[in-house]
Amino acid sequence: MKILDLISKFFNVYKRGSSVRKEVVAGIGMFLTISYAVVVCAYILSAAGMPRDKVLIAACLTSAIGTIVSGFFSRIPITMAPGMGLCLFFTYVMVMGQHMKWETALGAVFISGVLFFILSVAGLRDMIMKSLPAAIIDAASGGIGLYIAITGLKEMKLSVADPNAIISASCLLQETYIGLAALLLIVVLEVFRVRGAILFGIIFAAVSGYIFHITAAPAQIMSMNFSIAPLFLKLDIAGALKVGFMGSILTLMFIDMFDGYETPDICSTKLELDSQEREEALKPLLATDAGTTIFGSLMGVSTTTSCMESVKGIEDGGRTGLASIVAGLLLLILIPFHPFLASIPGYALAPAYIIIGLILMSRIRNIDYSSVEAGFPAFITILIMPSTSSISIGLAAGFTAHLIIKLVRRKFADLNPVLILVTLLLLIGVIV
Repeated sequence: MKILDLISKFFNVYKRGSSVRKEVVAGIGMFLTISYAVVVCAYILSAAGMPRDKVLIAACLTSAIGTIVSGFFSRIPITMAPGMGLCLFFTYVMVMGQHMKWETALGAVFISGVLFFILSVAGLRDMIMKSLPAAIIDAASGGIGLYIAITGLKEMKLSVADPNAIISASCLLQETYIGLAALLLIVVLEVFRVRGAILFGIIFAAVSGYIFHITAAPAQIMSMNFSIAPLFLKLDIAGALKVGFMGSILTLMFIDMFDGYETPDICSTKLELDSQEREEALKPLLATDAGTTIFGSLMGVSTTTSCMESVKGIEDGGRTGLASIVAGLLLLILIPFHPFLASIPGYALAPAYIIIGLILMSRIRNIDYSSVEAGFPAFITILIMPSTSSISIGLAAGFTAHLIIKLVRRKFADLNPVLILVTLLLLIGVIV
């Protein structure tokens, strides 16, 4: 039997109405759609004191392996990449806010990944997610999206140190004009459904900055030095095992859980999988999601999760894990270009923040704001995350508000043990 026939049979390519060619094309599209994530991740983590070029290599390697393993075992088109909100949380809350060393923060990522893995393998993740209010889960996505978008405005130099304003157009810089032009380019490309729109916008802004001498061009475009020695196994697990860091560990785990819960569900629905196929796909996928986070912490990367952009691979005709394997292999091609990719300035990456913020904000449409009981805890979650630059404080506020409202209204049946425990742990983490 030919190799292509073996591959097709293993991944059920023909059974799902696809072909090897369609899977390859979809995989290329998935690669173009998520490749920006490793570039942005490296930039954000560099602010935590980590070597940017090494983080980029580690992020490419982790995302590639996670995506390939996911495709092989789940056999549905899902990609893995660093979560932008989690990267920001790692740098600006854990390292800068809580004064953790980045090594300790990686230890926290490792612990959160282990907890997540245990819950996934034990089959408890679905039970936990169903025990938590859906409105706050959607609100968490929206709050993170708004937080990311505002961070993008800052990187684009639109943010000002004015307590009465978030942005100002009074003194626009060259970086701002280039960032806005790149944002417009991305929007136009997205309207015409061009895959890789975000990546193309980033490269356009970076090259424009080099041409107009706003930032210095990199000394080299490529390098065959792939060492990640400054990051590899540098995590400090013991240092992360402090009561004061518990809230951060739980936040990492819950956000990874939230991100990883919706993506497979949406992808399974779009693929029209029956209940048995869905179960066969989700079990290894959830374990891979958590396992990739653990592996990434060892490599030197913040939490890695399944990407909502995977849906675009399905829209391109991808129906099996073969598309994921193609996307994962292509991610490895980015590694030799780490000198160029690690030199891209913040204003060139800013449009990506704003577009991702838009994607994450879309989930708040599911929230019923006409009901104060459901709407207020969700609203306070969305409001507090960008206001305090803290995902954990936003989650703690939202869950606490939900709990108090249920107690006041004497809806004790809605106060399940999981909800109470999660709320208390988040509060303890924030207070301590």
